[in-house]
Amino acid sequence: MEFLKLKDEIENMADNVTGRLSYYIEYNGETLYKNPQVKMNPASIIKIPIAVAALLQIQNGEIDANKVITVTETEKIGGTGIIHCMKGEVAFSFQNLIPIMISVSDNTATNKIIQEIGIPTINKVIESLGCVNSAVNREIMDVDPNLVELNNHMTAQDVNTLLKDINSGDRLTKEHKNFLLGCLEKQQFNHKLPLFIKDTLYSPYAHKTGDDIGMEHDVGILNINGETLYVSIMSNEVHNNLDAQMFISGVGKLLYDFATASSLSNSNA
Repeated sequence: MEFLKLKDEIENMADNVTGRLSYYIEYNGETLYKNPQVKMNPASIIKIPIAVAALLQIQNGEIDANKVITVTETEKIGGTGIIHCMKGEVAFSFQNLIPIMISVSDNTATNKIIQEIGIPTINKVIESLGCVNSAVNREIMDVDPNLVELNNHMTAQDVNTLLKDINSGDRLTKEHKNFLLGCLEKQQFNHKLPLFIKDTLYSPYAHKTGDDIGMEHDVGILNINGETLYVSIMSNEVHNNLDAQMFISGVGKLLYDFATASSLSNSNA
């Protein structure tokens, strides 16, 4: 099946989601998209550019990877993650906060990284990629949700640009690139893109999820036998979160089946 022929099937699945939907999917220079540059509340997807900025700070000698970051009891926040489950004051190396932020989507780790490197540093990285419709404006869980102007925002196409830079760009060294890809590959929330994929024990996607009431996201990189596919799916103001989850899971399975068949076809050519 040709990649562009997936368009109708994806659009049919999208009809089951009531709300704002945005996606950008790229394979071998071809793209499928819907509202690719519409600003969306990214929830935890914003943690990806934060991770890139943090690794660049280490890479450029701006911060020591082994710097000890202490988290006090009052600095812990709820939501996803594990640090708020730990008793008393805890400490981590700066670099070890990154997998905690990405693989288990820890909100406290995210805020500690933001505090260490600063919001302007993160936005400078985002802007350097040409992602003009994405920005970090606040820490996690740190704003009245009605104050829209203070919300973080990203677009599906900007996220894809970021994923491509992580996977195949030259911004990060090979060491730091592999470190971040490893964090994405070890993602612990696998109830969206990989949900319906049953022929592998682990998620074939290196990915990051994000969600809140009325929003469901999953973005990732799919590498199969040298074939690479990038997918970013975001939804805001959805009436039923489960409908959006099922859409993302259906697209994840469809893309996986396509990429698997395509790689087999190419290897037999």
